[in-house]
Amino acid sequence: MQLYPPGIAARAKTNKTARTEDKLATATMEILKNAEKRGEVSLEKMNPQVISLPFDLLMYKLLTTHEPISDYTVIGIVDDIFLPLVLM
Repeated sequence: MQLYPPGIAARAKTNKTARTEDKLATATMEILKNAEKRGEVSLEKMNPQVISLPFDLLMYKLLTTHEPISDYTVIGIVDDIFLPLVLM
């Protein structure tokens, strides 16, 4: 079972200097592993695209607006989009 989204796992193995993206993926996986230990999520059932979705949405927002990301946007992505998907 692969826990990281496909591209992130490959880059982590081939790139000696960790990229910000890889650090975020690692942090996310640690949070999700802890949630799995508590019985809140099942990583086995979770699609890797769902795991990377919050960061994909943040990158999209940055690329389309060229403005800093507001707390409101982050809260909306996490509370209204990501958590409902992973807590299904």
